Amino acid sequence: MNNTNEKSIKNLDYMIDFYKQLYSEEIERKEHLINSINVQIGITTGLITIQYYLVTSYNFNKELNVINSLFIIMSVLCAIVTIFLLVFLIKSYSNFLLGHISTAFPKLSNIEIEREKLINSIETDEMINEKFKKIVLDEYVKNTDSTSTINDDKSKYLSYSKRTVSIILVIIIVKLTLYLINFYTKEEIKKSNNADELITLKSLNNKIDSLTIKIMAKDNKDTKDVKDKKEAEKTIQKGFSTSRNLIENEKNKKDNNYNKQLLKD
Repeated sequence: MNNTNEKSIKNLDYMIDFYKQLYSEEIERKEHLINSINVQIGITTGLITIQYYLVTSYNFNKELNVINSLFIIMSVLCAIVTIFLLVFLIKSYSNFLLGHISTAFPKLSNIEIEREKLINSIETDEMINEKFKKIVLDEYVKNTDSTSTINDDKSKYLSYSKRTVSIILVIIIVKLTLYLINFYTKEEIKKSNNADELITLKSLNNKIDSLTIKIMAKDNKDTKDVKDKKEAEKTIQKGFSTSRNLIENEKNKKDNNYNKQLLKD
């Protein structure tokens, strides 16, 4: 009987050590998954930022209808896939509002209470140790199963999110290619428009120069006509003045002659 009890206790010790190791590995796996999820959240934030920049800075040229249509299709597809990515991340991180609820070891005070009950109800120390080790073993099994189940769910949705990130990266590469085509085409159109504007400006400058020459020639002509007119007016005025002087001289002569004749008489 004693040999049987000793074997049973040894088996319990072995199983406790084994489950303790499994539980420790699941705890390490849990921490590793949390770190991986945080990294995935950072990558997702970067991808959303890149998508936002590409969409807001894209120039929808009328000359590139096909490129514009492809860019819009890729943007919509990328947005849909990003929504799936966010769902997978939330499921992996917190399972939405449900959360990841796992069991844990009871408080040490509660364990001591159970041990005291065993001591009071069982006479032999071997039986007490065996019962207590069974309690500890049950706790390890329960908590390891709970943590392992949650880790499996987190790992599953994290794996989905990684695959979704790969899809988004491919779409972003396509969008970036379309963006660069649009950008360089826009630059070429801008250069062409600048060249056309230069030609137009030169043409306008030539027209302005031509009009300026004509206006100056007309001004010179008008100035000459004004001078001739003024000279003619001066000549007319001079003629009127001379005629008036001659008339006044003749009148004065007649008056003088008349006065002299009166004096003689």
